[in-house]
Amino acid sequence: MKNMNLKILGVSNKFKPYVMIDGKIVQYKRNNFGSYEINYQTEKDEINLKIFKFLELQSKFWILWALLSFIISILGVFEPWYEKKCLVVDCNYNLKLKEQQKIEIKFNNMAVEGRATEIKADCEVEEVENKYYIDKKAKTRWKILLTIKIVIWVVAIALLVFVMAKKF
Repeated sequence: MKNMNLKILGVSNKFKPYVMIDGKIVQYKRNNFGSYEINYQTEKDEINLKIFKFLELQSKFWILWALLSFIISILGVFEPWYEKKCLVVDCNYNLKLKEQQKIEIKFNNMAVEGRATEIKADCEVEEVENKYYIDKKAKTRWKILLTIKIVIWVVAIALLVFVMAKKF
């Protein structure tokens, strides 16, 4: 049985990445110092480690969920904001495991160009992909959603003014 201790550093409260090992999403715990830790055991000699971020605007029914949460949150007053930049992280590593290994992954500042993470490991690491990028589809959807919200607010204000004018 091979034991892997994975520590993820440099992650803010707003950014919670998904960690996938061999195609299965793994749960992690936040420690007292603000980093995430995963203890993973496997029989395999080589595993695939993928760290990514999923935006809600990338989902299949994005418009339905966005408008539903907008209406339920009283026209967006209590709704959390969607990320304006639509930056997505995509890190993919192949790891050749030993009996015991300690792996530290540190996230760099979010920028479009450059590496997303730096990795320190006791085992052999093959980097497949390691980048931040702007999801253009999510960015377009964000602009569409913003336009719809503005139109709804204008219509709501116009209806309020119309109703107030009729009463007086």
